[in-house]
Amino acid sequence: MKLEIRNFSRGFTLIEMVVVLGISVILMTAVGGVMTSSFRAKNSTLVRETVQNEAKLVMDQLKKNVFDAGVNTDDFFCPIGVGTSISFNTKSDGKTYLTCYEGVKIASESANGDFLLTNSGVSVRNCDSFVTCQKNSDLKVMRVDFNLDMGITGGTGDQFWTFVSKVTVR
Repeated sequence: MKLEIRNFSRGFTLIEMVVVLGISVILMTAVGGVMTSSFRAKNSTLVRETVQNEAKLVMDQLKKNVFDAGVNTDDFFCPIGVGTSISFNTKSDGKTYLTCYEGVKIASESANGDFLLTNSGVSVRNCDSFVTCQKNSDLKVMRVDFNLDMGITGGTGDQFWTFVSKVTVR
């Protein structure tokens, strides 16, 4: 009696399985790297947009506070050189302080109440150069420059951007 040998098999060999597994791992690693880079780029863009929107709101509020103070530049107390705050009398004879607190917030503080101009997700740094004033006594003109370093800390590291705005009071 002779055994019959068949030339076809009903499964995969061990070598075929190892090759397929190796190719699959290489493809998954490549796709995973692309996806990770994509998520990081999207997150970075989202963070930048959030900080830019926050900075625009803060700058607009700072300008509004200065414009609402009135036209008398004598009512302003400007820091010598640069400083962390500016104070002025308002039209309703109150006093308002615009203050930068290092690493935390920018606030408008007055008899009417204290208002945070930044949200808790965004931090401020370099408050030493927050405000600069230049008074021109001949023309009764004063220029107020605000300089903010705003951003976030954590996760992927610190991400800060600088925002500058100027207000001219006449």
